[in-house]
Amino acid sequence: MNPAVEHVTGVDHRNDPNVLTGERLDFAHQDDVTKVPLDDDSADTVAFRVPLHHWTKPVQEKLLAEAARIVRPSGEILLVADSWADRPGLTDNALTQQYRKLSSEDKVATLSLI
Repeated sequence: MNPAVEHVTGVDHRNDPNVLTGERLDFAHQDDVTKVPLDDDSADTVAFRVPLHHWTKPVQEKLLAEAARIVRPSGEILLVADSWADRPGLTDNALTQQYRKLSSEDKVATLSLI
């Protein structure tokens, strides 16, 4: 994880707490995908790693409402769609080359999603 990122809390509805572990990384299990076990205004960034289009509209609305609840007023909500999996020519090496072209600020934002 990038040194500029102080702390990450991963939230997942799966039962495997070993999904996310690390020195600056915590794991919070959520029994209900629409209820995030974090306090109001407690996150600088909320990132969805599973695209919202996989959920029904009512669930999408609840997820976005939860993101709005936990993100700080100056924070960001990021929606991540891994479309690069559909591009066979985009290898890990190509992704690394693209990453190196990013500004320092964009690199921190990118790494906070990983």
